[in-house]
Amino acid sequence: MDLNLSLRLPPPPKMDKGKRAIPSESSTASKKTRPSGDDATEPVLFYTTKGPWGFMSNFSRHAVVIDGIKYPTSEHYYQCQKTSSSAFRERIRLASKPMDAARLGRSKECQKIPDWDDKKISVMEKVLRAKLKQNPELLTALLKSGDRPLIEASSIDPFWGWGAKKDGHNHLGKLWMKLREEHKQAVSV
Repeated sequence: MDLNLSLRLPPPPKMDKGKRAIPSESSTASKKTRPSGDDATEPVLFYTTKGPWGFMSNFSRHAVVIDGIKYPTSEHYYQCQKTSSSAFRERIRLASKPMDAARLGRSKECQKIPDWDDKKISVMEKVLRAKLKQNPELLTALLKSGDRPLIEASSIDPFWGWGAKKDGHNHLGKLWMKLREEHKQAVSV
């Protein structure tokens, strides 16, 4: 699904000086990332775990069980898949916060599997599917977004989000839209 990000979009949430623009449980959603009513064409911007769309953040506290292993968040699962070291995977999985899991997965200590860049989108899709299946209330919330574009409003990540110039790939938003469309079609059959 190709998403034209040149829509009328508000600027990404501003972050305090000296802090990285990475979501956390304690951050508050910018008013610009909250839905502004019933406008069925206005994009849904998500980034932090707060607000009605916070469940789309990989930092949201919705545990998933995949291959018999419980991960506290989708971020924990995603970061674990970067390495083939079972010891390092377990270290990431046991991280107390999603931010800690992300830091470990991004660290020099994490020896990435050789074909990680080819696998990361399918890994993300797998964990999002599990998140929806194992937390049915999230599917209900996702379907409430209607046909609105879903955009991860990250100003620092042009791969998963829209990036600083709002022209990024928005792969996380595209995956959520793909899953939403699949579930809408399944309901209409």
